Amino acid sequence: MKKLLTVLLLCSVFISCKKPGPIEEAPSPLIGKWQKSRQIGAIVVGGKTTNITKDISSQGAYYEFRADGSYTESFFDSTAVSQPNKLTNGKYTVRADELRLVIDNTKDADIKYLQLLISEDKSQLYLTDTKDLRLKAIDEQIKLDAQLAKLNSDKIRGIDEFDVLYRLQKQ
Repeated sequence: MKKLLTVLLLCSVFISCKKPGPIEEAPSPLIGKWQKSRQIGAIVVGGKTTNITKDISSQGAYYEFRADGSYTESFFDSTAVSQPNKLTNGKYTVRADELRLVIDNTKDADIKYLQLLISEDKSQLYLTDTKDLRLKAIDEQIKLDAQLAKLNSDKIRGIDEFDVLYRLQKQ
């Protein structure tokens, strides 16, 4: 009887010890299409402050983030008369509250960092662009394309302060 109980106990242990399946992660709240709705901030050049407060929802500009790590950005180019909305494609990664964008439809690798915040109800996305984040991207670009990095560095170093917040609505 003891042997039978031992065998049954061992069988139940082996049966209950099955290999766990893959862990399914919840989809990132960043995935989806986000329409740019507002731009707020300030740029300081030579001690002169330019405040920015724009409703940009009518421009049709957006970010679309996909689960495979790719994204598309549509942005308004006021200098383009025939086709004011431009598209940029690339790859993105998120680490803590930082969004890293690598634009891949240009001949040069262009990198951009933005501070990222998603509202609690996941209906609004806030992206902040600052001088420090631009300089961080330039430091990374130097390894990839020193000439492009120098151009970007010269532009950004001429700015005393730069802090712009973009508010986006989930579509």
